[in-house]
Amino acid sequence: MLFRGIVHLSGRSTTLDQPYWYVGLAFIILAIASLFLQKRNSKKLV
Repeated sequence: MLFRGIVHLSGRSTTLDQPYWYVGLAFIILAIASLFLQKRNSKKLV
């Protein structure tokens, strides 16, 4: 993922790289959502 970011910044990205960005964004959104859900669940348990 870091390598793809470097390649993208250097301006050599292709249309083939685009699906990887969507997958990366999806994982980031899932991670943030799971963090919020964990915080809510921990508050309910306490």
